[in-house]
Amino acid sequence: GAAAISDALKTNNSLKELNMSSNEITSEGARKISEAIQSNSTLQKLNISGNKICDDGAAAISDGLKTNNSLQKLYMSNNEITSKGARYISEAIKMNTSLL
Repeated sequence: GAAAISDALKTNNSLKELNMSSNEITSEGARKISEAIQSNSTLQKLNISGNKICDDGAAAISDGLKTNNSLQKLYMSNNEITSKGARYISEAIKMNTSLL
């Protein structure tokens, strides 16, 4: 699942868009995605909407956003993220210079 795709994303240097929406990705999968976006420098658009990512997953994604400098668009709607998780993402967006 998300772990296998994330492992591939860590070494991929050509993929620009990845749609992982509606795949029942949990916060554990979000942690793997976060690890991947920390090392990937080509991905510009990531859609992880419609999954089962909760606040812990949002915190993990925010860690990835803090160091990623290629991602321009991130779609995370329709997950299980509360205002707490939204704050994690908000703080990361402040530090990220590539998101539009």
